Amino acid sequence: MPPLFKMVRCNQNKITLIDFLPNAWAAWPNTYQKVTIAENTPERGVIKVERDYNEIRLVTTYTLEKGSKYVKIKTVATNPPEGKVYKDLYPGYSFCTTGGYMFGPYGLSSAKNDLGYNEVNEPYGKYVLGYDEGYAIGMHFANANFHDGGTGWKDLYQKVTFSPGEEKVFESVVQFEPGASTSPFLKTAAEQKGDSFGTISGTIQPKGATIVANPILVVEKNNQPLAWVVGKDGLYSIDLPEGDYTVYAVAKDYSPSVKVPVTVVKGQNLKKDFSDLLAASNVAVTVTGKDSQIPVNARIKVTGGTPPVVGFLGASTFFTDLKNPGIANFKLVPGDYQLEVTSGEKFLTRKQVIPVVIKPGEDIQVKAEIQTRFYPSVYGWFSSDLHHHSNILDGITDPTALVQSQLASRLDFTFVSDHDSIKNNKEISDISSTRKVPSISAVEVSPIWAHFVVLPLDFTKPLAIDPTGTATEIINQAHQAGAVISLAHPYIAYGYFYSAEADKIPGGYDPNFDLIELQSTKVTSKGNSPDEKTLAKVWSLWNESLDSKYKKYYLTGGTDTHDVWNSVSGRIRTYAYIKGEPTPEGYINALKAGNSYVTEGPLVETSKMFGETFTVEKGGKFTIRIQALAVDGVKKVMVISEGKVVALRNFEGKTDKEHMTFALSPEGTTWYSFIVEDVNGNRAVTNPVWVNVVSK
Repeated sequence: MPPLFKMVRCNQNKITLIDFLPNAWAAWPNTYQKVTIAENTPERGVIKVERDYNEIRLVTTYTLEKGSKYVKIKTVATNPPEGKVYKDLYPGYSFCTTGGYMFGPYGLSSAKNDLGYNEVNEPYGKYVLGYDEGYAIGMHFANANFHDGGTGWKDLYQKVTFSPGEEKVFESVVQFEPGASTSPFLKTAAEQKGDSFGTISGTIQPKGATIVANPILVVEKNNQPLAWVVGKDGLYSIDLPEGDYTVYAVAKDYSPSVKVPVTVVKGQNLKKDFSDLLAASNVAVTVTGKDSQIPVNARIKVTGGTPPVVGFLGASTFFTDLKNPGIANFKLVPGDYQLEVTSGEKFLTRKQVIPVVIKPGEDIQVKAEIQTRFYPSVYGWFSSDLHHHSNILDGITDPTALVQSQLASRLDFTFVSDHDSIKNNKEISDISSTRKVPSISAVEVSPIWAHFVVLPLDFTKPLAIDPTGTATEIINQAHQAGAVISLAHPYIAYGYFYSAEADKIPGGYDPNFDLIELQSTKVTSKGNSPDEKTLAKVWSLWNESLDSKYKKYYLTGGTDTHDVWNSVSGRIRTYAYIKGEPTPEGYINALKAGNSYVTEGPLVETSKMFGETFTVEKGGKFTIRIQALAVDGVKKVMVISEGKVVALRNFEGKTDKEHMTFALSPEGTTWYSFIVEDVNGNRAVTNPVWVNVVSK
């Protein structure tokens, strides 16, 4: 593992992970890794990390000098003379923080390359940072020309080709600041270019208001946010490179001011005062069932207005309270908005959209009524999102928000699977129990060549699965802990099937996993997404399983949510059939037996349980009744056998419930799976029913 830098700023402990990647997040198992303290004196500390990428030798040093706010990172990559040509690699640095918000890079091209990376064409687009109200930590990589990132992580890459015998040097600088201003990072980047500076300063003081303690001036260039500075007691000052900008003022619980153009001149101090900020109003939302008037757990997405660039100034997604179900309180600055209120949307209900107008000085109350159309738990079907993160490593969702979000999605079990950690699992279980909702404890074991969701795990015991092991060692350790193993996103660049086909699994491919994850059931226009590849692979494995010497695997679905404010928990989920009380044990047993299906919306009921085996005499019929349900209307139902569509019913969304009977004619021992599609292209994919054909 790379070093973790623990910095103390303003009485806060922050962990930031920075690592050198030889080719973005492509799988690259090491044959060795050595971490040493190369130097440790009062004046200077140096950590050296040595490892390999195929034939290429990688040596990365992290250097911190006394009194410096910078950590210097240098990676020397050496391709030996006997090495091969590596064309179009994307080496660079990955930056990950725990909690807070992220910003950058500036000036991203809207176009992406074939790998989905954004081009970085701007000179001030060579750094990324993480921040919150009391700190900011940024990473500069001056040679970057591509960017990738998600919630909690951002990467900067330099596209290169390695020739045999070639040595390449990559250098990054990590900068630490005690406040939330991003302007010091812009200044460092500009100083590296040799730019000249001018200053803008002034007051930010809304009329009739007390002094704003921490006003913020936001700077834009070419209609994109470039940087901001956090002022004090109504005053601000920011140094900027010479040039033309647009600036505006904002503060917590205040609307932004009007944007004004400015020109910064070398050595000059331009004065600009702002007083046209408007105070926010209180919004109280009550959400109930339409018929029952019982409080309902809900997610409220605010659209319209101007979302703040600075993350901690305000959110656009809110959840109903845990202690006061069905109630949400938040603030909005004056403007016209829509409140999108959802509670199990697509699965059980439809979204309710409520327009609201916020006027200065006026608080408002909003009532939303949600009509629940389907109750799958009445028929023994219970759901969970089987891949979900809290705020460990690259996740930013605190345990309370995780439970709120999963309840708002009307999941029957809360679930957490953080990377190589069960630190938050007990807290999430405890919070869930306050609402009498069972919780499933899991972990995502995360070697660089594949990820495995391991469930359930006893959070009262130390985690005994080593992510540095071989596939066989990881699988055996999970099974020894009494857990089952689901292959997470198996066809992305560090997925198990992808790495197996590239021969990048340490110790080789081991088939003794149990479950296989889908993160989408939709068909893409190109028809070649990682999830479509996964489904095709699963069908081929089911074909193999017709021979009893091969293991039977079953599908699961999970979102891989890291940030519940920008992603929806349970967008894809796994419904499992449980006889009796809905316990975690019963749910896990149903997953292992294949008594389950994966869905992005439609629901399925069956007369013959998925995962079970049925016998048909040769020449006879296998008859099964299916009920398909979709809140926006059922479009079609397909029957799949051995990877091919063998029956199809079209309904074109005429109703939200469709009953049908299939009398199928198996020619030999086979399997049948069912795909239900709604009018929006959302699909449910069932695990198979197995059919043995015997002689009369």
